[in-house]
Amino acid sequence: MRSEISIPIHISHDFDWKEELSSIKEEKILWKLDFGCDKSPMDFYDSFYFQSFLCGLEEFSKQCLKYPTIGVSLYQGDLYFKSKMVPSENYEKNFADFLKDYDLNHFQKDELEELFCTSVFSEYLQRLATSLPDSISLFIHLDVQETPLAKVAHLICKRRFEHLKIILQSDDFLPICFEKKTSIGFAVPLDEYCNTGLLEEINQMFLRLQKEKIIVRVIPEESLNENWEELEAIIVHTKNLSSLGRRGLLGFAAAGGIPIYFGEPLGLEGETTFERFLKEIGAEGFEPPTHCSQSSCASQTALCSDFE
Repeated sequence: MRSEISIPIHISHDFDWKEELSSIKEEKILWKLDFGCDKSPMDFYDSFYFQSFLCGLEEFSKQCLKYPTIGVSLYQGDLYFKSKMVPSENYEKNFADFLKDYDLNHFQKDELEELFCTSVFSEYLQRLATSLPDSISLFIHLDVQETPLAKVAHLICKRRFEHLKIILQSDDFLPICFEKKTSIGFAVPLDEYCNTGLLEEINQMFLRLQKEKIIVRVIPEESLNENWEELEAIIVHTKNLSSLGRRGLLGFAAAGGIPIYFGEPLGLEGETTFERFLKEIGAEGFEPPTHCSQSSCASQTALCSDFE
């Protein structure tokens, strides 16, 4: 049994949570912290806000973490982080610097600003998280009901939220996860290639996985080598596949894993097409070669499961 308790850590709050703590029973607690950015956009470059939140987290640790705790959720809300931010002078300067890394002939400014805001938000949360005890499990709860699946996979992958456990919430079946055990992975292309066109193609792929009730673990392309544990196959969109991604897939195939390509063939040992994969899993269940289950990619320790 567990209970959930919301704790406000607004900049104007006095950090007195007697009312919230009065409801504590015997169950372990999932603490849901509310920094107030959903109600009032804030300047993420204002050190006063950050220091105030650090003080709030220090008080939270003293007053609340003495109770049996499952973990702490640092955010509960949607993925539209731009709406939480005040476009200050520092915001504009940093966004201008961010744009220099991208070819504006292939991206719309709005989609790059969305990526920029997600990066700023994730870094901010993870900086705040360093003030909490290392032994505490940290989560974010994301409402993705109205968000395209490819956008979720791209924005929320471990490229940005490396140290937080991601809980996706939707009324629909979700074919993507970030922590949960599953035998199939998906390699997220590098940010510099994830424009609207490519994400639309990837979204169509995810919709087909959703229809077949297949769950894949989302992994940044550049870190396949460190994150393919327990996987027997990895799906990759071959358009704009980076040299890092290709090397990772080469190692995965050499270890006995199966590359599943969406697009042009990769020329790797044991690879198969996305269409064939769907056909096989729909008919009899996807059966990787026997040697795959004995390979290093399948024998490493699994990441912890998504919080249920």
